[in-house]
Amino acid sequence: MVKKLDKVEIYERWGREIEETKALRFAPADKYKNLIIMLQTCEIMLADMDKSKFKNTDQLRMISHFVIAHTYQLGCSIYQLTKIGYCNPALIICRSMLESLIDLAYLWLCKDINGDAIERNAWAEYYKVSRYSVHTYWEAYKKRQTAKGKTVDELFSDETKERLTNDFNEYEHDYPYTTSSRNREWTKINAMIKRAQALDDTEKIQRGFPEKEIIGFPDFSFEAEYIAIYKYTSEYAHGESGAFEPLYETEGNVGSIIIGVSDHANNVAAIGLAANYMLIFMYIFAHLNGFDLMFIPEELERQGFTIPMVE
Repeated sequence: MVKKLDKVEIYERWGREIEETKALRFAPADKYKNLIIMLQTCEIMLADMDKSKFKNTDQLRMISHFVIAHTYQLGCSIYQLTKIGYCNPALIICRSMLESLIDLAYLWLCKDINGDAIERNAWAEYYKVSRYSVHTYWEAYKKRQTAKGKTVDELFSDETKERLTNDFNEYEHDYPYTTSSRNREWTKINAMIKRAQALDDTEKIQRGFPEKEIIGFPDFSFEAEYIAIYKYTSEYAHGESGAFEPLYETEGNVGSIIIGVSDHANNVAAIGLAANYMLIFMYIFAHLNGFDLMFIPEELERQGFTIPMVE
């Protein structure tokens, strides 16, 4: 497990955060505490990874290492934003966290869903598509500007352009199924809502890990989260009109735009979503990497995690 001194430092640091949240006005202290406990537990798990085995791990475990580290950073960002009352940006990050959760769960279960695990390799090499896309968009921009008599700087050297093109062609060759989508998506199920539905159909998350005495999340649905959270937070991510409700307040017959922080209910929503998603992330990560899954519920109980109740 984590070195004793490291563990003590983690507990002390997050313990100070728990004390600070008691004086915050943007959300109840117990909501902050739940998220802090998730971040603390996640950090302990990450610190416990045997770095000597990192290079020899399999593809799925390697993916899980990157995704959980990314998720931890997202969770910390949500926490810091809600601490100072910036609920809208926090919800945007919740959207990103949900997308990562759906993708990690899908990569874990893609063999059950589609019969093979080639999508894991395609996911790992998708950078070849995204970076080539930057090149092709820039070339199109350069062409339009040149037609107007303007001079445009090169974004990439000739050597880099050749490498980007070769990488893209290699990706298409290695993953021919991706050519059916315009953006050469790594997944065989391009629509995220379809991936969410496929995950629900497996019932893996809902059933949990009974062989390890870990109950699941019977009321959790990836599809429901996609509809209720991902689509809803799209308003905030894209700056649509519906996103501005928390930025408007009325007093009597006078309305005004809030510049800066807000104690809107979205603060509580973002904290709760981040804590829920991180809990599922940690179970998947622990399962994939051979951790003792009982560590998670035992740690949460020991730290005083409060199970949210329907109000």
